[in-house]
Amino acid sequence: MEIPNQDLKKCSKCGEEKSLKEFYKQHAFNARNKFTAVMAECKVCVRKRSYARKHGEKSKEIKKKGNAYSKAQNLKFRDAAFAAYGGYKCVCCGETEPLFMTLDHINNDGADFRRNAMGRRTAAGHHTYRRLFKNGYPEGIQVLCMNCNHGKRMNNETCPHQVRCNDQDVELSDSKRTAPKITKEALSFLHGLVLTKDTVTRTYL
Repeated sequence: MEIPNQDLKKCSKCGEEKSLKEFYKQHAFNARNKFTAVMAECKVCVRKRSYARKHGEKSKEIKKKGNAYSKAQNLKFRDAAFAAYGGYKCVCCGETEPLFMTLDHINNDGADFRRNAMGRRTAAGHHTYRRLFKNGYPEGIQVLCMNCNHGKRMNNETCPHQVRCNDQDVELSDSKRTAPKITKEALSFLHGLVLTKDTVTRTYL
Protein backbone atom coordinates (compact mmCIF):
# COMPACT_ATOMS: atom_id res chain seq x y z
CA MET A 1 0.00 0.00 0.00
CA GLU A 2 1.41 3.39 -1.03
CA ILE A 3 1.78 5.92 1.78
CA PRO A 4 0.41 9.37 0.80
CA ASN A 5 2.71 12.36 0.90
CA GLN A 6 2.48 13.92 4.35
CA ASP A 7 3.66 17.34 3.18
CA LEU A 8 0.69 18.17 0.96
CA LYS A 9 -1.88 20.80 1.82
CA LYS A 10 -5.14 21.68 0.10
CA CYS A 11 -5.48 25.29 -1.04
CA SER A 12 -8.63 26.92 0.36
CA LYS A 13 -9.07 28.91 -2.86
CA CYS A 14 -8.39 26.63 -5.83
CA GLY A 15 -8.85 23.35 -3.97
CA GLU A 16 -5.66 21.77 -5.29
CA GLU A 17 -3.35 19.77 -3.08
CA LYS A 18 0.16 21.21 -3.22
CA SER A 19 3.48 20.92 -1.45
CA LEU A 20 3.98 23.14 1.61
CA LYS A 21 6.65 24.95 -0.37
CA GLU A 22 3.85 26.30 -2.58
CA PHE A 23 2.37 28.21 0.39
CA TYR A 24 3.65 31.42 1.92
CA LYS A 25 4.70 31.27 5.55
CA GLN A 26 2.69 33.31 7.99
CA HIS A 27 3.69 34.83 11.30
CA ALA A 28 1.40 32.77 13.52
CA PHE A 29 2.50 32.67 17.14
CA ASN A 30 -0.02 29.95 17.91
CA ALA A 31 0.77 27.68 14.94
CA ARG A 32 0.13 24.13 16.12
CA ASN A 33 2.00 22.36 13.32
CA LYS A 34 3.70 22.89 9.96
CA PHE A 35 0.34 23.08 8.15
CA THR A 36 -0.94 26.02 10.21
CA ALA A 37 2.42 27.78 9.89
CA VAL A 38 1.64 28.56 6.25
CA MET A 39 -1.21 30.48 4.67
CA ALA A 40 -4.46 28.78 3.71
CA GLU A 41 -4.17 29.92 0.08
CA CYS A 42 -1.35 28.79 -2.18
CA LYS A 43 1.15 31.26 -3.62
CA VAL A 44 -0.54 31.34 -7.02
CA CYS A 45 -3.93 32.23 -5.55
CA VAL A 46 -2.42 34.82 -3.23
CA ARG A 47 -0.66 36.54 -6.15
CA LYS A 48 -3.88 36.52 -8.19
CA ARG A 49 -5.83 38.03 -5.31
CA SER A 50 -3.16 40.66 -4.70
CA TYR A 51 -3.07 41.62 -8.39
CA ALA A 52 -6.87 41.86 -8.50
CA ARG A 53 -6.86 44.20 -5.49
CA LYS A 54 -4.36 46.53 -7.15
CA HIS A 55 -5.44 46.37 -10.79
CA GLY A 56 -8.89 44.79 -10.86
CA GLU A 57 -12.26 46.44 -11.44
CA LYS A 58 -12.71 47.20 -7.73
CA SER A 59 -9.15 48.39 -7.12
CA LYS A 60 -10.13 52.08 -6.92
CA GLU A 61 -12.99 51.31 -4.56
CA ILE A 62 -10.75 49.14 -2.36
CA LYS A 63 -8.08 51.84 -2.24
CA LYS A 64 -10.65 54.50 -1.40
CA LYS A 65 -12.07 52.45 1.47
CA GLY A 66 -8.58 51.68 2.74
CA ASN A 67 -7.57 55.33 2.73
CA ALA A 68 -10.78 56.35 4.49
CA TYR A 69 -10.24 53.71 7.18
CA SER A 70 -6.61 54.75 7.72
CA LYS A 71 -7.58 58.42 7.96
CA ALA A 72 -10.30 57.65 10.51
CA GLN A 73 -7.92 55.55 12.62
CA ASN A 74 -5.23 58.24 12.53
CA LEU A 75 -7.78 60.86 13.59
CA LYS A 76 -8.82 58.72 16.57
CA PHE A 77 -5.21 58.37 17.68
CA ARG A 78 -4.81 62.15 17.31
CA ASP A 79 -7.96 62.85 19.36
CA ALA A 80 -6.82 60.39 22.03
CA ALA A 81 -3.36 62.01 22.22
CA PHE A 82 -4.74 65.53 22.62
CA ALA A 83 -7.28 64.29 25.17
CA ALA A 84 -4.43 62.83 27.20
CA TYR A 85 -2.65 66.22 27.26
CA GLY A 86 -5.61 68.40 28.15
CA GLY A 87 -7.67 68.67 24.98
CA TYR A 88 -7.65 71.01 22.00
CA LYS A 89 -6.65 74.21 23.80
CA CYS A 90 -3.35 76.08 23.55
CA VAL A 91 -1.80 76.38 27.02
CA CYS A 92 -0.21 79.70 26.02
CA CYS A 93 -2.82 81.84 24.23
CA GLY A 94 -6.01 79.85 24.79
CA GLU A 95 -6.74 79.16 21.10
CA THR A 96 -9.22 76.29 20.71
CA GLU A 97 -9.48 75.60 16.98
CA PRO A 98 -8.47 71.90 16.64
CA LEU A 99 -6.94 72.43 13.19
CA PHE A 100 -4.46 74.92 14.70
CA MET A 101 -3.29 72.65 17.50
CA THR A 102 0.09 70.90 17.75
CA LEU A 103 1.88 68.82 20.37
CA ASP A 104 4.99 70.58 21.64
CA HIS A 105 7.94 68.99 23.44
CA ILE A 106 8.45 71.22 26.47
CA ASN A 107 12.18 70.45 26.66
CA ASN A 108 12.62 71.00 22.91
CA ASP A 109 13.74 67.41 22.36
CA GLY A 110 11.16 66.43 19.74
CA ALA A 111 13.74 65.54 17.10
CA ASP A 112 15.61 63.29 19.52
CA PHE A 113 12.34 61.65 20.58
CA ARG A 114 11.37 60.85 16.99
CA ARG A 115 14.88 59.71 16.07
CA ASN A 116 15.16 57.36 19.06
CA ALA A 117 11.60 56.06 18.93
CA MET A 118 11.02 55.79 15.19
CA GLY A 119 14.46 55.94 13.60
CA ARG A 120 14.14 59.32 11.89
CA ARG A 121 13.48 62.82 13.14
CA THR A 122 10.89 63.55 10.42
CA ALA A 123 8.51 60.78 11.54
CA ALA A 124 5.84 63.09 12.90
CA GLY A 125 2.05 63.15 12.68
CA HIS A 126 0.23 59.87 13.23
CA HIS A 127 3.57 58.12 13.89
CA THR A 128 4.04 60.32 16.94
CA TYR A 129 0.46 59.85 18.16
CA ARG A 130 0.78 56.06 18.05
CA ARG A 131 4.21 56.12 19.70
CA LEU A 132 2.90 58.31 22.51
CA PHE A 133 0.12 55.81 23.10
CA LYS A 134 2.55 52.89 23.22
CA ASN A 135 4.67 54.82 25.74
CA GLY A 136 1.65 55.57 27.94
CA TYR A 137 1.54 59.29 27.09
CA PRO A 138 4.74 60.35 28.91
CA GLU A 139 5.29 63.73 30.50
CA GLY A 140 7.10 66.55 28.75
CA ILE A 141 4.40 67.27 26.14
CA GLN A 142 2.08 70.26 25.97
CA VAL A 143 -0.57 71.54 23.57
CA LEU A 144 0.31 74.69 21.62
CA CYS A 145 -1.30 76.34 18.63
CA MET A 146 0.76 76.77 15.46
CA ASN A 147 1.45 80.45 16.25
CA CYS A 148 2.77 79.82 19.74
CA ASN A 149 4.74 76.77 18.64
CA HIS A 150 6.38 78.73 15.83
CA GLY A 151 6.91 81.74 18.09
CA LYS A 152 8.63 79.54 20.64
CA ARG A 153 10.92 78.17 17.94
CA MET A 154 11.82 81.59 16.53
CA ASN A 155 12.20 83.36 19.88
CA ASN A 156 14.87 81.33 21.66
CA GLU A 157 12.44 78.60 22.81
CA THR A 158 10.04 81.06 24.45
CA CYS A 159 6.75 82.17 22.95
CA PRO A 160 6.56 85.98 22.51
CA HIS A 161 3.37 85.88 24.58
CA GLN A 162 5.51 85.02 27.60
CA VAL A 163 8.18 87.75 27.28
CA ARG A 164 8.35 91.52 27.14
CA CYS A 165 8.39 93.17 23.70
CA ASN A 166 9.56 96.78 23.24
CA ASP A 167 9.57 97.21 27.04
CA GLN A 168 5.82 96.61 27.19
CA ASP A 169 4.00 93.63 28.57
CA VAL A 170 2.37 91.47 25.96
CA GLU A 171 -1.02 90.32 27.14
CA LEU A 172 -2.15 86.81 26.42
CA SER A 173 -4.56 86.51 23.53
CA ASP A 174 -8.19 86.01 24.44
CA SER A 175 -9.72 82.85 23.11
CA LYS A 176 -12.16 83.55 20.30
CA ARG A 177 -13.77 80.15 20.56
CA THR A 178 -15.09 77.76 23.13
CA ALA A 179 -12.94 74.69 23.55
CA PRO A 180 -14.70 71.73 21.91
CA LYS A 181 -15.51 68.89 24.23
CA ILE A 182 -13.71 65.62 23.71
CA THR A 183 -16.32 63.26 22.32
CA LYS A 184 -17.35 60.11 24.16
CA GLU A 185 -16.09 58.13 21.19
CA ALA A 186 -12.59 59.64 21.53
CA LEU A 187 -12.51 58.96 25.27
CA SER A 188 -13.75 55.39 24.87
CA PHE A 189 -11.19 54.89 22.12
CA LEU A 190 -8.45 56.17 24.46
CA HIS A 191 -9.47 53.86 27.29
CA GLY A 192 -10.28 50.95 24.98
CA LEU A 193 -6.93 50.71 23.24
CA VAL A 194 -4.99 47.57 24.01
CA LEU A 195 -1.31 47.12 23.23
CA THR A 196 -0.33 43.74 21.83
CA LYS A 197 3.13 42.38 21.01
CA ASP A 198 3.61 44.11 17.68
CA THR A 199 0.42 46.00 16.90
CA VAL A 200 -2.17 48.25 18.41
CA THR A 201 -5.70 46.92 18.36
CA ARG A 202 -8.97 48.45 19.41
CA THR A 203 -11.41 46.82 21.80
CA TYR A 204 -14.78 47.95 23.07
CA LEU A 205 -15.40 48.32 26.78
